[in-house]
Amino acid sequence: MSGHAVNNDVKGALERSFRQLVLERRYRSVSIGDICKEAHVSRNTFYDYFQNKEDLLATVFRNDAFRAIEQFHTMFSCDELRDIKQVEYTLVSKMYSGLLNEKELYSRLVLSMHGNDNSFIRAVTKVIYEFDRQHLKKIGYRGSERRADYVAYFFASSQAMIMEKWILDGFAMSASELATLYNNLTYSFWLEHFGASSGRAQ
Repeated sequence: MSGHAVNNDVKGALERSFRQLVLERRYRSVSIGDICKEAHVSRNTFYDYFQNKEDLLATVFRNDAFRAIEQFHTMFSCDELRDIKQVEYTLVSKMYSGLLNEKELYSRLVLSMHGNDNSFIRAVTKVIYEFDRQHLKKIGYRGSERRADYVAYFFASSQAMIMEKWILDGFAMSASELATLYNNLTYSFWLEHFGASSGRAQ
């Protein structure tokens, strides 16, 4: 087995352990030691892959929310991304659908954190911010680096907050409805920078 395959296997075991433990108890009660014991790996091995528990949470979220997005994103060139009428709607809708597919996990995570732990907000903001910086470049955003930084942070932090509310509300809206709402709220930005080609989700 190659080193890459071994790395993926160990990371996968840690992620599966985390998911299982979160389904059984509150996030705050899940320790790194518990995760390692469930995954049958040492604590030192854990730190070879993750900085801390929140970093593992970010990885789990990235895998759930961004796997389909990254597959979609790599299918198109910069020009094609700009010309696809509903590309932003599609990206956001896929992200929400990824969370909905793991509804029980995120319900337990967010409900147990609400009011006393911002780990979900921080982890989600970090992941989306990193994606948005790359996405803005790929679609040809021409603002300054500083402006791009603030734009990426705005979209990341607002997505994290709206996801938290959506989860706390029991996923009361469909992923498609929430994506339409979010994109209509942020449509002026895409219209300003990309004109009619950005398109509004109907």
